[in-house]
Amino acid sequence: MKTASLKIICLFLLLLTVFPLVTVFIFQTRQKKIQHRMKEQLEEKMLHTVRVPAGSVRWVKPGKEIWLGDKMFDIKSSLLENGDYIFTGLYDEEETLLVKQMQTNQQEEKRTGNKLLAQLFQLLQTPCDSQPLEATPELVDILSQNDNKKYDLSSSFLDIITPPPQVC
Repeated sequence: MKTASLKIICLFLLLLTVFPLVTVFIFQTRQKKIQHRMKEQLEEKMLHTVRVPAGSVRWVKPGKEIWLGDKMFDIKSSLLENGDYIFTGLYDEEETLLVKQMQTNQQEEKRTGNKLLAQLFQLLQTPCDSQPLEATPELVDILSQNDNKKYDLSSSFLDIITPPPQVC
């Protein structure tokens, strides 16, 4: 019974560790695919030109991508003029959706992960042996005897006198 519980706990911890890594890998793979497609579209589609004050630019990747309102914007060219950036490029709807979905998933995983960790700690606190304490009288005797004693921890250690190190 103990080994089965230990295996389940180890498997649970392994899954808890690997799941975020797999999620990040899938996210990055999808993001790279979208970015590659958008790079091709920057060459083919009609581009948008926007003017943004330099102080309010929210860079995702400096020189390549920004947040414009609540959407990502892929930059083909940029120009800084009189304290404003003039960006030419395309709105990236797919990557915006992917990033927002990833943020939502991370929040949900955090909540779920916290619940799972709490359940794991509760499981770890439950005794492996289902025998009640009264069934082992010798343990009850030992515990009751030790409750009345006070321990002096300093007397548990022996003094070992060694000479100080010497320089040769």
